[in-house]
Amino acid sequence: MAEALGDHTPLPSLELGVDPARSGIDNVGGGFTRIYGSHIAWRDPHTPVPKEIIPQLAFDRLFRTASAAPVVSGFNPNQPAVIQSLQRDDTSVLDLVLDDAKSLKHKVSANDSVKLDEYLESVRSVERRLENALKPQKRWINAGRFDLPRPGPGIPEHHQDHLRLMLDILVLALWTDSTRIATFMVGEAQSGRGFNFLDGVNGSWHGLSHHRDEAHTLAQYEKIATWHIAQLAYFLERLKSLDEGGTSLLDNSQVLYGSTIRNGNSHDHKDLPLILAGRAQGKIRPGRRLTSPKETPLNNLYVNLLSHVGIDVPKFGDSTGKLQGLA
Repeated sequence: MAEALGDHTPLPSLELGVDPARSGIDNVGGGFTRIYGSHIAWRDPHTPVPKEIIPQLAFDRLFRTASAAPVVSGFNPNQPAVIQSLQRDDTSVLDLVLDDAKSLKHKVSANDSVKLDEYLESVRSVERRLENALKPQKRWINAGRFDLPRPGPGIPEHHQDHLRLMLDILVLALWTDSTRIATFMVGEAQSGRGFNFLDGVNGSWHGLSHHRDEAHTLAQYEKIATWHIAQLAYFLERLKSLDEGGTSLLDNSQVLYGSTIRNGNSHDHKDLPLILAGRAQGKIRPGRRLTSPKETPLNNLYVNLLSHVGIDVPKFGDSTGKLQGLA
Protein backbone atom coordinates (compact mmCIF):
# COMPACT_ATOMS: atom_id res chain seq x y z
CA MET A 1 0.00 0.00 0.00
CA ALA A 2 2.79 2.40 0.89
CA GLU A 3 4.49 1.77 -2.46
CA ALA A 4 1.29 2.41 -4.39
CA LEU A 5 -0.28 5.24 -2.36
CA GLY A 6 2.57 6.67 -0.32
CA ASP A 7 3.32 9.57 -2.64
CA HIS A 8 -0.19 10.99 -2.06
CA THR A 9 0.70 12.01 1.50
CA PRO A 10 3.67 13.60 3.29
CA LEU A 11 4.46 10.30 5.04
CA PRO A 12 4.17 7.18 2.84
CA SER A 13 3.44 5.17 6.01
CA LEU A 14 3.76 5.45 9.76
CA GLU A 15 5.07 2.69 12.03
CA LEU A 16 4.44 3.01 15.76
CA GLY A 17 4.89 0.81 18.82
CA VAL A 18 5.56 0.78 22.54
CA ASP A 19 8.44 -1.71 22.92
CA PRO A 20 11.98 -1.33 21.57
CA ALA A 21 13.20 -3.78 18.95
CA ARG A 22 15.22 -6.72 20.21
CA SER A 23 18.30 -8.28 18.67
CA GLY A 24 19.91 -11.69 18.90
CA ILE A 25 18.61 -15.20 18.30
CA ASP A 26 15.61 -16.80 19.99
CA ASN A 27 17.11 -20.19 20.78
CA VAL A 28 14.07 -21.29 22.81
CA GLY A 29 11.52 -20.38 20.15
CA GLY A 30 13.11 -22.12 17.21
CA GLY A 31 16.39 -20.37 16.48
CA PHE A 32 14.91 -17.40 14.63
CA THR A 33 16.27 -13.88 14.78
CA ARG A 34 14.33 -11.72 17.23
CA ILE A 35 13.91 -9.11 14.48
CA TYR A 36 10.86 -11.07 13.32
CA GLY A 37 9.18 -10.61 16.68
CA SER A 38 9.98 -6.91 16.85
CA HIS A 39 8.52 -5.69 13.53
CA ILE A 40 5.26 -6.09 11.63
CA ALA A 41 6.18 -3.62 8.86
CA TRP A 42 8.76 -4.59 6.25
CA ARG A 43 10.06 -2.60 3.30
CA ASP A 44 10.91 -5.86 1.50
CA PRO A 45 11.38 -9.52 2.55
CA HIS A 46 14.74 -8.67 4.13
CA THR A 47 14.33 -5.14 5.51
CA PRO A 48 12.14 -4.26 8.51
CA VAL A 49 10.81 -0.73 8.87
CA PRO A 50 11.78 0.60 12.33
CA LYS A 51 8.88 1.62 14.55
CA GLU A 52 8.84 4.80 16.61
CA ILE A 53 8.09 4.27 20.32
CA ILE A 54 8.81 7.78 21.70
CA PRO A 55 5.65 9.96 21.56
CA GLN A 56 7.41 13.28 21.03
CA LEU A 57 9.43 11.95 18.09
CA ALA A 58 6.31 10.38 16.55
CA PHE A 59 4.45 13.68 16.95
CA ASP A 60 7.33 15.62 15.44
CA ARG A 61 7.33 13.38 12.37
CA LEU A 62 3.88 14.80 11.65
CA PHE A 63 4.55 18.44 12.40
CA ARG A 64 8.24 19.31 12.53
CA THR A 65 9.91 17.64 9.54
CA ALA A 66 10.43 19.33 6.21
CA SER A 67 8.24 16.76 4.50
CA ALA A 68 5.31 16.89 6.92
CA ALA A 69 2.20 18.62 5.69
CA PRO A 70 1.19 20.70 8.71
CA VAL A 71 3.30 22.52 11.26
CA VAL A 72 2.41 23.41 14.83
CA SER A 73 2.39 27.02 15.95
CA GLY A 74 4.22 27.73 19.18
CA PHE A 75 4.73 24.17 20.43
CA ASN A 76 3.25 25.11 23.82
CA PRO A 77 3.07 21.79 25.73
CA ASN A 78 0.07 23.05 27.70
CA GLN A 79 -2.05 24.06 24.73
CA PRO A 80 -3.72 22.12 21.89
CA ALA A 81 -1.82 22.01 18.65
CA VAL A 82 -2.76 24.73 16.16
CA ILE A 83 -2.40 23.35 12.67
CA GLN A 84 -1.10 25.58 9.91
CA SER A 85 0.11 24.89 6.41
CA LEU A 86 3.66 25.19 5.18
CA GLN A 87 4.28 28.22 3.05
CA ARG A 88 7.20 27.36 0.81
CA ASP A 89 7.92 26.98 -2.86
CA ASP A 90 10.78 24.66 -3.70
CA THR A 91 9.31 22.72 -6.60
CA SER A 92 11.11 24.88 -9.20
CA VAL A 93 14.39 23.10 -8.43
CA LEU A 94 12.77 19.80 -9.31
CA ASP A 95 11.49 21.26 -12.57
CA LEU A 96 15.04 22.20 -13.52
CA VAL A 97 16.29 18.70 -12.73
CA LEU A 98 13.55 17.16 -14.84
CA ASP A 99 14.36 19.42 -17.81
CA ASP A 100 18.07 18.55 -17.65
CA ALA A 101 17.36 14.84 -17.36
CA LYS A 102 14.95 14.83 -20.30
CA SER A 103 17.52 16.62 -22.43
CA LEU A 104 20.19 14.11 -21.50
CA LYS A 105 17.92 11.14 -22.26
CA HIS A 106 18.23 11.72 -26.02
CA LYS A 107 22.03 11.43 -25.87
CA VAL A 108 22.55 8.17 -23.95
CA SER A 109 22.27 4.44 -24.62
CA ALA A 110 19.10 2.38 -24.20
CA ASN A 111 20.26 0.98 -20.86
CA ASP A 112 21.12 4.41 -19.54
CA SER A 113 17.77 5.67 -20.82
CA VAL A 114 15.99 3.07 -18.67
CA LYS A 115 17.98 4.20 -15.64
CA LEU A 116 17.05 7.79 -16.40
CA ASP A 117 13.38 6.82 -16.58
CA GLU A 118 13.68 5.28 -13.13
CA TYR A 119 15.36 8.44 -11.91
CA LEU A 120 12.68 10.66 -13.43
CA GLU A 121 9.94 8.62 -11.78
CA SER A 122 11.69 9.00 -8.44
CA VAL A 123 11.81 12.75 -8.94
CA ARG A 124 8.15 12.82 -9.93
CA SER A 125 7.29 10.90 -6.78
CA VAL A 126 9.14 13.44 -4.63
CA GLU A 127 7.46 16.27 -6.50
CA ARG A 128 3.98 14.83 -5.91
CA ARG A 129 4.71 14.40 -2.21
CA LEU A 130 5.96 17.98 -1.96
CA GLU A 131 2.83 19.27 -3.66
CA ASN A 132 0.65 17.31 -1.27
CA ALA A 133 2.66 18.51 1.71
CA LEU A 134 2.24 22.15 0.68
CA LYS A 135 -1.55 21.90 0.32
CA PRO A 136 -2.87 20.02 3.39
CA GLN A 137 -5.96 22.21 3.78
CA LYS A 138 -7.48 20.76 0.60
CA ARG A 139 -7.41 17.26 2.07
CA TRP A 140 -8.38 17.95 5.66
CA ILE A 141 -12.03 18.74 6.33
CA ASN A 142 -11.55 19.28 10.06
CA ALA A 143 -8.71 21.80 9.75
CA GLY A 144 -8.06 23.88 12.85
CA ARG A 145 -7.44 22.52 16.32
CA PHE A 146 -6.82 19.09 17.77
CA ASP A 147 -6.81 18.44 21.51
CA LEU A 148 -3.36 16.83 21.60
CA PRO A 149 -0.47 18.95 22.89
CA ARG A 150 3.05 18.14 21.83
CA PRO A 151 4.21 15.32 24.13
CA GLY A 152 7.12 15.82 26.48
CA PRO A 153 10.45 14.03 26.00
CA GLY A 154 10.95 10.38 26.82
CA ILE A 155 8.40 7.64 27.43
CA PRO A 156 5.51 8.06 29.90
CA GLU A 157 5.96 6.24 33.18
CA HIS A 158 2.66 4.34 32.98
CA HIS A 159 2.11 1.88 30.16
CA GLN A 160 -1.52 2.83 29.51
CA ASP A 161 -0.57 6.52 29.22
CA HIS A 162 2.17 5.58 26.76
CA LEU A 163 -0.01 3.36 24.60
CA ARG A 164 -2.95 5.76 24.48
CA LEU A 165 -0.73 8.70 23.65
CA MET A 166 0.69 6.77 20.71
CA LEU A 167 -2.85 5.88 19.63
CA ASP A 168 -3.82 9.56 19.77
CA ILE A 169 -0.85 10.40 17.56
CA LEU A 170 -1.94 7.69 15.12
CA VAL A 171 -5.46 9.15 15.02
CA LEU A 172 -3.98 12.58 14.37
CA ALA A 173 -1.79 11.23 11.56
CA LEU A 174 -4.81 9.72 9.81
CA TRP A 175 -7.11 12.66 10.49
CA THR A 176 -4.70 15.20 9.02
CA ASP A 177 -4.05 12.90 6.06
CA SER A 178 -0.36 12.93 6.92
CA THR A 179 -0.46 9.25 5.98
CA ARG A 180 -3.06 6.69 4.95
CA ILE A 181 -1.14 3.54 5.87
CA ALA A 182 0.05 2.77 9.38
CA THR A 183 1.00 -0.09 11.69
CA PHE A 184 0.87 -0.12 15.47
CA MET A 185 2.60 -2.87 17.44
CA VAL A 186 0.96 -3.04 20.88
CA GLY A 187 3.63 -5.40 22.17
CA GLU A 188 6.84 -7.07 21.10
CA ALA A 189 6.33 -10.78 20.40
CA GLN A 190 8.12 -11.90 23.55
CA SER A 191 7.31 -8.87 25.62
CA GLY A 192 8.40 -9.20 29.22
CA ARG A 193 6.33 -6.19 30.22
CA GLY A 194 4.63 -6.67 33.57
CA PHE A 195 0.89 -6.11 33.85
CA ASN A 196 0.70 -5.92 37.63
CA PHE A 197 -1.16 -2.62 37.25
CA LEU A 198 -4.25 -4.71 36.41
CA ASP A 199 -6.21 -6.05 39.37
CA GLY A 200 -5.57 -9.75 39.84
CA VAL A 201 -2.56 -9.90 37.50
CA ASN A 202 0.91 -10.78 38.72
CA GLY A 203 3.35 -11.39 35.90
CA SER A 204 4.43 -10.49 32.38
CA TRP A 205 2.44 -10.74 29.18
CA HIS A 206 4.77 -13.30 27.64
CA GLY A 207 5.21 -15.26 30.84
CA LEU A 208 1.47 -15.60 31.43
CA SER A 209 0.91 -16.58 27.79
CA HIS A 210 2.54 -19.91 28.68
CA HIS A 211 -0.40 -20.70 30.94
CA ARG A 212 -0.20 -24.52 30.74
CA ASP A 213 -4.02 -24.47 30.77
CA GLU A 214 -3.97 -23.61 34.48
CA ALA A 215 -7.16 -21.79 35.45
CA HIS A 216 -5.44 -19.21 37.67
CA THR A 217 -2.90 -18.30 34.99
CA LEU A 218 -5.49 -18.31 32.20
CA ALA A 219 -7.64 -15.87 34.18
CA GLN A 220 -4.71 -13.43 34.40
CA TYR A 221 -3.87 -13.85 30.73
CA GLU A 222 -7.50 -13.15 29.84
CA LYS A 223 -7.43 -9.91 31.81
CA ILE A 224 -4.42 -8.74 29.80
CA ALA A 225 -6.15 -9.63 26.52
CA THR A 226 -9.34 -7.85 27.65
CA TRP A 227 -7.31 -4.76 28.54
CA HIS A 228 -5.82 -4.67 25.05
CA ILE A 229 -9.27 -4.96 23.47
CA ALA A 230 -10.31 -1.96 25.56
CA GLN A 231 -7.43 0.03 24.06
CA LEU A 232 -8.59 -0.98 20.59
CA ALA A 233 -12.09 0.20 21.47
CA TYR A 234 -10.66 3.54 22.59
CA PHE A 235 -8.86 3.93 19.24
CA LEU A 236 -11.94 3.02 17.21
CA GLU A 237 -14.12 5.43 19.20
CA ARG A 238 -11.67 8.23 18.41
CA LEU A 239 -11.91 7.41 14.70
CA LYS A 240 -15.70 7.20 14.92
CA SER A 241 -15.96 10.62 16.58
CA LEU A 242 -14.23 12.49 13.73
CA ASP A 243 -16.54 13.71 11.00
CA GLU A 244 -15.38 13.71 7.38
CA GLY A 245 -18.27 15.42 5.66
CA GLY A 246 -21.15 13.21 6.76
CA THR A 247 -19.16 10.04 7.35
CA SER A 248 -16.68 9.29 10.10
CA LEU A 249 -12.98 8.63 9.83
CA LEU A 250 -13.78 5.07 10.95
CA ASP A 251 -16.31 4.68 8.12
CA ASN A 252 -13.56 5.61 5.67
CA SER A 253 -10.95 3.30 7.20
CA GLN A 254 -10.15 -0.38 7.58
CA VAL A 255 -8.50 -1.41 10.83
CA LEU A 256 -7.13 -4.92 11.28
CA TYR A 257 -6.37 -6.08 14.82
CA GLY A 258 -4.97 -9.43 15.79
CA SER A 259 -2.01 -11.57 16.76
CA THR A 260 0.53 -13.74 15.00
CA ILE A 261 -0.46 -16.80 17.05
CA ARG A 262 -3.74 -18.10 18.43
CA ASN A 263 -2.49 -19.88 21.53
CA GLY A 264 0.56 -18.51 23.32
CA ASN A 265 0.98 -21.71 25.26
CA SER A 266 1.39 -23.94 22.19
CA HIS A 267 2.49 -21.29 19.64
CA ASP A 268 -0.40 -22.39 17.42
CA HIS A 269 -0.58 -20.04 14.45
CA LYS A 270 -3.71 -21.45 12.79
CA ASP A 271 -7.33 -20.29 13.16
CA LEU A 272 -6.26 -16.78 14.13
CA PRO A 273 -8.94 -14.64 15.79
CA LEU A 274 -8.95 -11.25 14.04
CA ILE A 275 -10.99 -8.08 14.26
CA LEU A 276 -11.61 -6.05 11.11
CA ALA A 277 -13.17 -2.68 11.94
CA GLY A 278 -14.39 0.17 9.79
CA ARG A 279 -16.34 0.18 6.54
CA ALA A 280 -13.63 1.06 4.00
CA GLN A 281 -16.10 3.46 2.37
CA GLY A 282 -18.76 0.76 2.06
CA LYS A 283 -16.53 -2.13 1.03
CA ILE A 284 -16.81 -3.85 4.44
CA ARG A 285 -20.05 -4.79 6.21
CA PRO A 286 -19.21 -4.85 9.92
CA GLY A 287 -21.04 -6.31 12.91
CA ARG A 288 -20.67 -10.00 12.04
CA ARG A 289 -18.56 -13.01 12.92
CA LEU A 290 -17.13 -14.79 9.88
CA THR A 291 -15.51 -18.22 9.88
CA SER A 292 -13.28 -19.13 6.94
CA PRO A 293 -12.70 -22.65 5.63
CA LYS A 294 -9.86 -24.64 7.15
CA GLU A 295 -6.35 -23.82 5.89
CA THR A 296 -7.42 -20.43 4.47
CA PRO A 297 -4.23 -18.32 4.23
CA LEU A 298 -4.23 -15.05 6.17
CA ASN A 299 -2.84 -13.42 3.04
CA ASN A 300 -6.24 -13.90 1.37
CA LEU A 301 -7.52 -11.19 3.71
CA TYR A 302 -4.65 -8.92 2.71
CA VAL A 303 -5.65 -9.28 -0.94
CA ASN A 304 -9.06 -7.89 0.06
CA LEU A 305 -7.55 -5.02 2.02
CA LEU A 306 -5.36 -4.10 -0.94
CA SER A 307 -8.34 -4.23 -3.27
CA HIS A 308 -10.33 -1.94 -0.98
CA VAL A 309 -7.81 0.87 -1.58
CA GLY A 310 -7.68 0.30 -5.33
CA ILE A 311 -4.71 -2.06 -5.51
CA ASP A 312 -5.79 -5.21 -7.35
CA VAL A 313 -3.16 -7.94 -7.19
CA PRO A 314 -3.62 -11.54 -8.35
CA LYS A 315 -1.57 -12.86 -5.43
CA PHE A 316 0.00 -11.71 -2.17
CA GLY A 317 2.42 -14.07 -0.43
CA ASP A 318 0.81 -17.50 -0.22
CA SER A 319 -2.71 -16.25 -0.94
CA THR A 320 -5.10 -18.44 -2.90
CA GLY A 321 -7.68 -15.76 -3.69
CA LYS A 322 -9.82 -13.23 -1.85
CA LEU A 323 -11.54 -13.85 1.46
CA GLN A 324 -15.26 -14.22 0.85
CA GLY A 325 -18.09 -12.50 2.69
CA LEU A 326 -16.59 -9.19 3.78
CA ALA A 327 -18.93 -6.94 1.79
